[in-house]
Amino acid sequence: MPKPISFGFDGGPYSSPGFLLWRVSAAWQRSIRDTLEPLGLTHAQFVFVAALAWQQTRDVTHGSDTQAQLAQVIGMDVMTASQIARTLEKKALVERRPKPGDGRAISLALTAAGLEAARVALPLVNTADAAFFKSLNGTPEFVAELRRLIGVK
Repeated sequence: MPKPISFGFDGGPYSSPGFLLWRVSAAWQRSIRDTLEPLGLTHAQFVFVAALAWQQTRDVTHGSDTQAQLAQVIGMDVMTASQIARTLEKKALVERRPKPGDGRAISLALTAAGLEAARVALPLVNTADAAFFKSLNGTPEFVAELRRLIGVK
């Protein structure tokens, strides 16, 4: 029999924060996928639409008025953001235009249908989040710790 491997956690995988986070993340993503599926949106598409809706309805760009800048704000790879933007454009939810004065940059805007998709999806996702995280009682401490882990104040 081979020598046992030390994993650094005496209690097995369920004492590993990384393993637990992976499991929680997978379960939460399934919940959100199931919520968004009837709307024809993937989770990544929803995040993209929600971020654009936030900007458009509050006239706040946080310096992310281009596809690449939006990708950075939401923590998405630029190539993935480009693919999502193209898919959302085909669905008539997003308009992509060259940014004036910068031939390589693409400006983004939600269409009326995109804004409506955000209006419909946001409350559904919020309800799914509330149900998933119900056992945490919506603790601000948990949210603060998550923000700390990703370096957001």
